[in-house]
This record gives sequence, C-alpha cells and structure tokens, in this order.
Amino acid sequence: MDELSVVRGAAVPPSALDDPRLAAARARLQGEIDRSTVRSGWRPAARRRWTPVGLAAAAAAVLVAALPPSSEPPPPPMMPAAQVLEMAASAALRKPDRVPRPDQFVYSRTVSRNGEIYEGWLSVDGTRDGLYRDSDGLQTAVLGCRDGRRQVVIDPADGPIPGRYEPCEPEPAYDPAMPSDTAGMLTYLRQRNERDDPASTANSTGKDVMELSTGHYLRPAQRAALLRAAALTPGLTTTPTTGPESRACLTVSWTFGGPDPTMLVFDATTHEFLGDNWRFVDIVDIVDRVGQRT
Repeated sequence: MDELSVVRGAAVPPSALDDPRLAAARARLQGEIDRSTVRSGWRPAARRRWTPVGLAAAAAAVLVAALPPSSEPPPPPMMPAAQVLEMAASAALRKPDRVPRPDQFVYSRTVSRNGEIYEGWLSVDGTRDGLYRDSDGLQTAVLGCRDGRRQVVIDPADGPIPGRYEPCEPEPAYDPAMPSDTAGMLTYLRQRNERDDPASTANSTGKDVMELSTGHYLRPAQRAALLRAAALTPGLTTTPTTGPESRACLTVSWTFGGPDPTMLVFDATTHEFLGDNWRFVDIVDIVDRVGQRT
C-alpha cells in the first residue's frame, strides 16, 4: 500500500491537510524519526526519506486521534401516526376507482408473516358461494346467504349438508353504503361496533378498521375516509418495520381493549396500505367467478 492510499483510508477531508496543527505535527514527526535514527546507530542500506504525502498520512492519523470524535446526526423524528394515516388516505385516493356488480366476487391474495399464501373469492353482495384456498391447496367454502337462510356445514371437508339450512344475514365483501367522508365513517364504525358488540369501547374501532382494510373491497374514497377516521382514535403509535421484499414500512398501531394491538402497515415512501398484524395484502381485484384471478 502506498502513502496516498493511507491518506485516503484515513478518511480525512482535503481541507484538513492545510490545518496548522497538521504542519506542526508533521515537523515533529520528522524530527523524532531523525533523532531516533542517530541514537540507535541504525543505517539502512538505502535510507528511505519520508515523502510529504507519507508524513501527511502519519500526521493526519495523529491529528484525527487528537480531534474530538465526530457524532452521527440523530435519527429523524418518527412521523406522527395521524400524519401517516393522512398520507395513506391521499395515496388511496390516487388508486383507480371501480364499482363492483352485486354478482361479482372480490378476489384477494394475501401472504402471512411466515410466508403462507392465501387466496379468497368472496361474494360482493354476500349471496353467492365463495371460497378460501391456502398454500397447501386446502379449500374452504364460504356459503352465501340467500332469502335469509344458508346451508349448514359441520365439516368443511364434507361440504354443506343437503336439505339442511340455518338462518343468516348476507355478509357482503363490498358495502356500497359505506360512507366516503370522515364524519360519516365515524358514525358507520360506531354503529358497526354497537351492532357487533353492544359493550364495545371506542378503542374497538381499531379492530373494525383492520377488518375492513383487509377483508373487504373499499373504493378509494371509502378507504381514505376509513383511514382518516382511524386517525381520530386515541392511543395511536408509529414504529418502523420491514415489509414484503424488505421494503421499508411504517406501522400504525393501537390497542382495542385486549393485549394484542391493531397494526396497519404502510409503505414508508408511497404510504400505500400493505397489510395488518398477520398478513400482507398482495392483490385485491374484482372478478366474475370463483377461481378467476386478475
């Protein structure tokens, strides 16, 4: 390695070579070399004279050691959760808007945190039979509710029992009545909480936000209203995380009355919604039949 390489490796800025302290250190170093050579009586066959660059490298090392250690700049402050949700709402509004027909299906492909893939075909209006399929090929029927009744299933492997029905209400994968404004969405979520659990608290909103974000088809304005309503709930926190394919992500989380928090994951750059506690949403689309993909 030559002296120039040493200088480069010392990570000293070029301006430091003009520092008066460096010139003094260089002179002292050369003097000590000369004096130690005379005292020892050592004479090399061809004595190497230190070049200015070589002396600069050695003296720079002395100077760097003497200077106060540089401190890394502090990490940027974490973006507030409400701001993350607002930017995610704006990102949702940039998505194309499609209005599904009642006879269609919402197709979704999700990837669990441990890499398992799940596909689902859910009836848009909840009256037609849908299907779930996992990465092992196991299929589970999602029976529709028609005329207030649905076939009885005891063992999914055996399918529905012919001639046996139970009362039901349709569970649509898309709700055209879901509001597209924040105030309306807050009322919608409150009514949903009261219907599902009369004893629910305000924090139960988080659970509904998570379920609606990943398990239903939302038009862009509906998703934006849902995220803006979520931003008004108490107890929100933001943490950095890693998403699919090592993407930098931000997690917005809050507790909804239990030990496990609700978590919504967003791309740290585009603020696109990516998933929740257990899964990342890979594809959501509208298709005409069960088994059809995008």
